[in-house]
Amino acid sequence: MLLVSFVVAVPLAWLAIRCYTEGFVLKAPLSPWIFVAALLLVAVISLGTVWWQVGRAARVNPVDVMKAE
Repeated sequence: MLLVSFVVAVPLAWLAIRCYTEGFVLKAPLSPWIFVAALLLVAVISLGTVWWQVGRAARVNPVDVMKAE
């Protein structure tokens, strides 16, 4: 899902940035590394969140959950 969202978001972000900076006299170069860095950052945050939730679920005692229900 992350890769699909990246493929959809990159062209939209590139178009939005190009349209926004169209009237600027000085423009910063739009490098592909910006998008790769964004992908890596989002991937690290996503994987870290999933890893944390899996760890929490693994530490739960199933007996305590069944007693609560």
